[in-house]
Amino acid sequence: METLDVLSIHPEMIRQGVPCENHCLDLYVPVNEISRAIVRRYQYRQSVETFKSEIDGKQWFDIPFGFQTRKGIWRADYDLNDPAAESERRRREDECAARKPAISLNDQI
Repeated sequence: METLDVLSIHPEMIRQGVPCENHCLDLYVPVNEISRAIVRRYQYRQSVETFKSEIDGKQWFDIPFGFQTRKGIWRADYDLNDPAAESERRRREDECAARKPAISLNDQI
């Protein structure tokens, strides 16, 4: 069974037909048999949490830094050798963290 890393979990969810949402860099997917099987293969599964959505009342996985932009993994949006770009990336991460909604955590994976 192939282990998934941070670069491959979002594309794998899409390939398997799992609806994907995000908040900033975190990937949100509904908990179901398909997503559960994918998370079990995820290299960083210990960092994945579940929460009950305040919108639909269902369980969702919160996969930190699992969301990929159109350009690819989120860090690819920045030139890591450019101090100004790195500063901007950190500012945006802090801004996203400050806006992250409160969620009810549940450890059922």
